[in-house]
Amino acid sequence: MSELWERSLPGLLVLERSIFRKLGEVIGVTRELAEAVDREDQVSVRLLLTGRHRPLLELQELNAALELKRCDLSGEDEAAFDRLVKQNGPPHSEAEREVADQIAQNRRTLEQLAELDRHVNEKLCRDKSFYRKH
Repeated sequence: MSELWERSLPGLLVLERSIFRKLGEVIGVTRELAEAVDREDQVSVRLLLTGRHRPLLELQELNAALELKRCDLSGEDEAAFDRLVKQNGPPHSEAEREVADQIAQNRRTLEQLAELDRHVNEKLCRDKSFYRKH
């Protein structure tokens, strides 16, 4: 890999860690939302739905920043980014391993969030849930 790729890995790791923290924030609000839904506390549900909007937008911005990092690369560096970030490929260095480990943790956290969101959505929307098969 090129020197540019190796120099970009610490920044990529910082960004992936920021994504992890933001996912944790969204999960926290979503858990509170699930509890409010279970209690049938409509006021809290409305407040939490509104409160969840900002961290979700911030998460979207972090993912956009990740895509911009890819745009800074070309050739074999871009291919290395795709291998590591998009294709979940094997790391080729210790620095790549750190990034790959964080990406794996982010994916597991995202799966937890999706399951929790499905639960909340099905409770709130019942037959009109986004997750119901039509």
